Amino acid sequence: MKKAVLLLGFVMLFALAACNNESQHEHVTVEFWHSFGGAAGVAFEQILEMWHESQDYITIDAVHQGNVGQLNTAIMAAAMANDLPHIALAAPANLTQYYANDIIIPLNRFMYDPEVGLTQGEISDIIPLFREAVMWGDQWFGIPMSRNNRILFYNVEMFDAAGLNPPSTWDELLHAAEVLSGDGVVGFGFENTYWFEFWGFLESLGGTWINETTWTAEFASPQGIEAARMIRDLADSAYGRFAGPDGNMSNVFAIRENAMYIASAAGIPFLANAVDGAFEWRTVPVPTINGVNAVNFAGSDIVMFDRGSDAERYGAWEFMKFIMSPEITAEWGTLSGNVPVTTSALTLPSYLAFLAENPAYRAAVDSLAHGFNDARTTVNSAALTRLQEALSLIMTGEEEIEPALRFAEDWVNQYLEDAGYR
Repeated sequence: MKKAVLLLGFVMLFALAACNNESQHEHVTVEFWHSFGGAAGVAFEQILEMWHESQDYITIDAVHQGNVGQLNTAIMAAAMANDLPHIALAAPANLTQYYANDIIIPLNRFMYDPEVGLTQGEISDIIPLFREAVMWGDQWFGIPMSRNNRILFYNVEMFDAAGLNPPSTWDELLHAAEVLSGDGVVGFGFENTYWFEFWGFLESLGGTWINETTWTAEFASPQGIEAARMIRDLADSAYGRFAGPDGNMSNVFAIRENAMYIASAAGIPFLANAVDGAFEWRTVPVPTINGVNAVNFAGSDIVMFDRGSDAERYGAWEFMKFIMSPEITAEWGTLSGNVPVTTSALTLPSYLAFLAENPAYRAAVDSLAHGFNDARTTVNSAALTRLQEALSLIMTGEEEIEPALRFAEDWVNQYLEDAGYR
């Protein structure tokens, strides 16, 4: 019944595009490369089925190209061979790479088309944080699809037994970690991808990863040094740890050897499966630092390449418009756990019902006001690798914080200079 109600709205929503194609008696097939696998892949197949049930003239040929890295490799190879798909999923850093290499086209022609474009209200409805991630100046080079961020997971029974509330500040987190540690339990845990926490702490403290005005890496600042110290000191204490060889903190949390940890909201289904109802757990936004809460929103966008006929491009656009419509982005949120990309989707009865039934996802939505995007440079991957190396040396005690960060920062700045950013 739920799908039937949604599809009734979709028939009206996409009637113009269908009639336009019908009048030309032209069926088009749009090739879409993506990296959705596992649970996200199943969710995407459901969205794709809804698309094909909503109209008869635009077939989406969805091709899975492996993980995010493999997809990017396939796209760059296809660009060299002049054999790109019509549209593809792109992680933020890869979108920047495609923009810099001039292989994606601006979408303004479609966005503002008087017949098949978006109204100003629909454009304004796209959450500003996500809108900013796909625009250069006044040009749209993608549409947002999937977004998620870091949240804090905690064991309700452990907190209740200790008379504690879930932490809303860093000091409260440190206190709870100490109180809850002992008898085989470590109070707090960092994922092995703790550089996300470094980014969040750095921003919360008022620092910057890469300054996009001066194109200068600035993470070896006093704020960066403090962010690294916060991670190292807690992980080195008796009250904190990294996931380490356990892979993910959800594995440790599920067997009651951890009381709370910070991780991506995308991990909610995995944790639910691991715990399997054995105890109650909940989520809250990442605690504030000095009253500030900054969280990085990761995810993916859809981009259009310079390929195909006008009919194929407009067909691709209709699918992209479908993906970020309030009804579908809300449905994608309920199926995949990602945050919807439009403001109105957050208040749709179907999405509110989902949050009521699955309150663990609310923390990610509540973090929207505190979100930030990655710096948009083509050197992000190399810069991140250098940061990871520096943080690893810091966390293992092989290097002191400031010289390790300073060395990495100098390297990134040289890389930015060599890449022509300054």
